[in-house]
Amino acid sequence: MGCGASKPAETPSPAAEPYAAPAAAPPAAPAAAEYAAADPSKKGYVYGFFDMKDPAEFKNVYSPMAEPTLDPYGGKFAIKYPLAPPLAAKMGVKESKGFGTTGMMAFALEFETFEKAMGWFTGPEYAAVTGKRDEVSDFRMAVCEAMGGSPAPYVPPPAPGPGPFAFASGLPDCCTASPDLYKTIAEIEGVARLVEMTFPPGAKDLPHEHPVHNMYFLVDCKLKISGPPTPTKLGEEGGVAEVPAGAAPIFPAMAHQVENVGDCDGRAVFVEAFPGCKPCGDIEGYISPFEVSPGCYKILEQDDNWITGMLTMEVGEKDDFHHHKDHLIYVIEGDGVTIYPGGDESAAMVVPLKVGAGIPAPMAAPPFASHTLLNSGTVPLKMLFFEAKK
Repeated sequence: MGCGASKPAETPSPAAEPYAAPAAAPPAAPAAAEYAAADPSKKGYVYGFFDMKDPAEFKNVYSPMAEPTLDPYGGKFAIKYPLAPPLAAKMGVKESKGFGTTGMMAFALEFETFEKAMGWFTGPEYAAVTGKRDEVSDFRMAVCEAMGGSPAPYVPPPAPGPGPFAFASGLPDCCTASPDLYKTIAEIEGVARLVEMTFPPGAKDLPHEHPVHNMYFLVDCKLKISGPPTPTKLGEEGGVAEVPAGAAPIFPAMAHQVENVGDCDGRAVFVEAFPGCKPCGDIEGYISPFEVSPGCYKILEQDDNWITGMLTMEVGEKDDFHHHKDHLIYVIEGDGVTIYPGGDESAAMVVPLKVGAGIPAPMAAPPFASHTLLNSGTVPLKMLFFEAKK
């Protein structure tokens, strides 16, 4: 009831006499758009009383006309209460007490702001139904603004998580959460780290968070994951992801928990850029290894910031001169290479390799910025690398 009653009201007993004279219709005014500016800390209310001249017409005609006028302004009933004792008894509510001239019913409409309350009260939507209102009822009402309440108690954000990423969620990074399952095997300070993930069957890590990370799966993996990339949430029963060896997905920043539900060890490596990682910058006369030696270098996956690449060479094979930006290397196969810094064969560097080793290769170190490479080992060479693009 109020601007538009939604509860049925029937003719009260003679004890429920009218309490006041009809109210004048409010003047029409511009609609809600003019009342957009508001103080969000204070709500607006329309308080009032009314008597019904024709309860049946009020319920069946006026109410269905009036109630929808609240919608454009976000209004809703906060109070609908019968004050006349016979009406209160009929509607099954507690009998109220009052002072002075009130009415059969009391009501209050609540709006987000005073401006929205005024918008409804003086707007064209409600003005269009006031004729019917005055025909079937007598209203007294006014627009009010609530007093400023106490501010909501301050709830501090979670403390940053431990580890080098200090996630705002408070969760740790994977290596901090489960150092038995995740290990940093190479790192370029201030740029990125290379992480090796080794999960025995049945192993389950602790909840943790990642930044964007480029992965490479060394073996087939069957993982139950609570949270991304499966369509579940952290703390829920996880979804199962079966990932083949050689897959090189790029995952967005995410928080999750992982369990190996397969029969074999799950193994993968991935790169995570550190917060504040800065671009390497342009290299004058840059020569891409993917362009000059496409038989040796392949792009597996890439995004705007990193390339996941693979280098393969037969024994005795040599690539052409090329450049690199900061990159991190993982040795999959091979036992030795010879690097010619800057392409200078007189400055040959023989480097023994170990399968499973992680190698940081910053631009600042001359052998890595530009070179040619020879597989001088005794077995074919296969090295995965993650290289910065910027």
